[in-house]
Amino acid sequence: MRRTIPDGIREEHILAALEDLRSGVAHPFGDSTTYDVLFAGKRYPPKAVVGLAAGKLTGSRLGPSDFRGGQDTICFRIIRKLGFEIVPKSDLQSAPVIATNLIASSPAALNKRHHLVMRPAPKLNSGRQLSARAFVSLAVDYEEVDRKHRELGRTGEELVFDHEVNSLRSIGRADLAAQVEPVSWTKGDGLGYDIKSYDPSTGQEVHIEVKTTCGPAETPFYMSAFEVDYITLCAARYKIARVYNYREDKGDVYYFCIDGADVLEQLELTPVSYRARVR
Repeated sequence: MRRTIPDGIREEHILAALEDLRSGVAHPFGDSTTYDVLFAGKRYPPKAVVGLAAGKLTGSRLGPSDFRGGQDTICFRIIRKLGFEIVPKSDLQSAPVIATNLIASSPAALNKRHHLVMRPAPKLNSGRQLSARAFVSLAVDYEEVDRKHRELGRTGEELVFDHEVNSLRSIGRADLAAQVEPVSWTKGDGLGYDIKSYDPSTGQEVHIEVKTTCGPAETPFYMSAFEVDYITLCAARYKIARVYNYREDKGDVYYFCIDGADVLEQLELTPVSYRARVR
């Protein structure tokens, strides 16, 4: 689901985003095509500036598919309103462009406050009984719940993306690390997975679906029918990264992986919704 540029981006958020870009913090934005932000003699892609600045404001950065760049867009209006200069690429060619695509990303953590720690997957309790269903009236702000779930999901994807990049670099496979891609950011939802990574021994693609929770490892997670179908077709290169025990104020965040040709056999799937039509 696409998000929008939040209200309230200030000069300090833009400056912090520019510093991230200057220092090479990893992110999903590519280089600009027509215009650059010119600051302190260096050029920066406008969409990357605003996407990262939004993260400074809300704690959850935007992705390339969340908003548009270009003349007469909210993105450009924010930058200019705050006093920053946007110039065509045809001007001031001597000003160096700050490399911002994934290939040029540094190994710096996307979320420097947290460290992803691998743990064994919990054992399936196949003997458990389904609890009796309780029918209770609840007042739920579904829009707020959805927003929090999306923010938590994006945070987990950032952690796993950064972990994959750094893991490949640490074993001398910088060539593969440069190709790791958070496809849920760059291409949007619908591919059946969130991150394209690589097996360091074979160089083959590995497709990672990230599921994140603030709860313990045993917390159930949800999968769409499309995701289950994708596992069936591509189980050999599919992996579920289950991130759990996430806390804003906690440094270590744990995760385990479910992978292999028998991914579905390692899961207990329970139908929780139905598609209906009149007969």
